[in-house]
Amino acid sequence: MTAPVLEATDVVKVLGSGAGEVHALKGVSLSLAPGELMLLMGPSGSGKTTLLSVLGCILTPTAGTVRVGGHSTAGASPEDLAKLRRDHVGFVFQSYHLFPTLTALDNVRLALDVRGEPAASAIAKAKGALATVGLAHKVRAYPRELSGGEQQRVAIARAIVGNARVILADEPTAALDGENGHAIMELLTRIAKDPSRSVLVVTHDPRTVPFADRIVHIEDGRIVGETRPATERAAEERSKEAIAQDERARAERGKIEPAAEEHISTELASADPIAEAPAEDVHPADERPAEVIPVVPVNTRRKRKQMQR
Repeated sequence: MTAPVLEATDVVKVLGSGAGEVHALKGVSLSLAPGELMLLMGPSGSGKTTLLSVLGCILTPTAGTVRVGGHSTAGASPEDLAKLRRDHVGFVFQSYHLFPTLTALDNVRLALDVRGEPAASAIAKAKGALATVGLAHKVRAYPRELSGGEQQRVAIARAIVGNARVILADEPTAALDGENGHAIMELLTRIAKDPSRSVLVVTHDPRTVPFADRIVHIEDGRIVGETRPATERAAEERSKEAIAQDERARAERGKIEPAAEEHISTELASADPIAEAPAEDVHPADERPAEVIPVVPVNTRRKRKQMQR
């Protein structure tokens, strides 16, 4: 079985202390498989953003364990957590978090600069990431020159440029209209198809549901259930196909049966009932053969008259 890209086990997170203490997460366990797009859904205050921060190594759990790319966060120092984030996690935020004074290229390149990537290599990779999200023609554009959807694409390019294994997206469609939101989810779905990556999306947006492989529901700091729309859709498609095949088979039988009946009717209509009837039924009463009267030759009749004389 393939190891999860991201895994949390019995995670507890307590925020604040004393009278203001809040148990934001209460024993949360979940895993994210390679090539999977998961939605984390729940009402406001359910613990979604806190869980995202713990999974992204921004916050450390009060109890429980988190593994990112096979590496445990248990006992990790702030520097170790920062390295895990740089090497394995890419973030996409609702408000984009782009630097207004940097071009799209430089905003994406920044994620590589902090890792010490050589300039030439960083520029090439940043251009490649922008091309992946459909913005190869916008490398020199500043955020103010981009639409909301384009800014979010830049943010996604920044998240994937370092080959992060886990993409964590916090409400990526919330600030976008329907068309741009749909385009962003299509892009994230395409990224999730990479077997070396996974995408976790925290969202309230019901428009994102059709894109999910799995939906995890969280309430009051606890996982309360999950659904697998992709599996359900596949089962539904198989059922529809089976029904369609059955209907096609019935239609084919329907074509054959009338044709067979017509053939039989044609044969019956062309048959000779007299020829096929029994011999005794051939001659009706009014069609009996005429009585045969013997014919006597003329010479024979003359001889008989002479003898009588």
